[in-house]
Amino acid sequence: MFFHQKNHRRHITGKNQTGVAIITALLSVTIAATVSITISTQLQLDVRRTGNLVALDQAEIYASFIEDFTRDTLENEDNFEDLMTTLRESGRFEATYPVENGTVLGEITDLNSCINLNALIDTSSDSDPDSSSGPPTINPITRSRLERLFNNNGIPKSMIAAIIDWIDADSNTTDAPDGGEDGYYLNLEQPYYTANQPLTSITELRLIKGAESSQENPSYAPYNKILALAQAFRNDTDNWPSLCAFRTDNASPALINVNTASKDVLLSLAPTMTTAIAEDIISCRGENGAEFTNIEDFTSCSNVGTIIRETDRDQLAFTSDYFLLKTKVNIGDAKKITYSIIFRDPAGTTEIIARTQRTL
Repeated sequence: MFFHQKNHRRHITGKNQTGVAIITALLSVTIAATVSITISTQLQLDVRRTGNLVALDQAEIYASFIEDFTRDTLENEDNFEDLMTTLRESGRFEATYPVENGTVLGEITDLNSCINLNALIDTSSDSDPDSSSGPPTINPITRSRLERLFNNNGIPKSMIAAIIDWIDADSNTTDAPDGGEDGYYLNLEQPYYTANQPLTSITELRLIKGAESSQENPSYAPYNKILALAQAFRNDTDNWPSLCAFRTDNASPALINVNTASKDVLLSLAPTMTTAIAEDIISCRGENGAEFTNIEDFTSCSNVGTIIRETDRDQLAFTSDYFLLKTKVNIGDAKKITYSIIFRDPAGTTEIIARTQRTL
């Protein structure tokens, strides 16, 4: 007996074929759209990145131009005198130059108007300041001035010994227990070594013993007061910086220029210096754009001659040879800040001592 089996094969209708085609088409469109959006986004990022690179290159060129222009100004005797007159009157020179799609700001300050913390170690001797062959030679005049500056501004003088140990090359603690060498810093919760070299920035002081607030006095941080003395212009245009930290690699010491020194620095020049005498000095040098040209001019003002000791007079100057140039370039969304320390020798020739970006 034969049985007839029915054919159970499924027949694909046109309607089902249409559904598959639609799904395939939608999937293709989705993939194409995704690829297109990805390419478009990547293209926009590439365009933006290229634009930023071009802007940064332009900013680099502008910053280099301002640096060269400043050096030319310092090397030209007439322009140098005009610059020093501005620095005597306002403490800094600044100018803004419009450029395509942005601005360029140049600011010059006199580094001889402040106390250089690195001058605590005497570099005028024959010994190498970076050598660890012997004990460092501490400059007593700079130390006494710094002690008076700290005392006048409520900063503990004990920090000076810690600063000396941070920048000298040996491992012997200065004025224990105020000083601090590797033995102190390596026992901290987050240990580190002392620098054993000159400071390159005031901000390094945050690492130095006694700079931060303590458990006994959590609301008081000496570092904040020190930073305020170094960055006075940032908050008060009439308050000139009194502290700075820079290397004098050419072995030329950074003397205090009494023609541009801030009031705080003038108050630190002698133990018996008073606010009234410091204000008289500022008045003497401000009359008709006048300046002190020698020690006799300076000591003849008010009672200066009776309070400035003979030993202190050798570390006073009446012109400046170290300058800080801050260049700030804004091109579109790109920003570039460069700091350059420029040295000018007595012959008027300049050289770049140091250059850094973003912060100093």
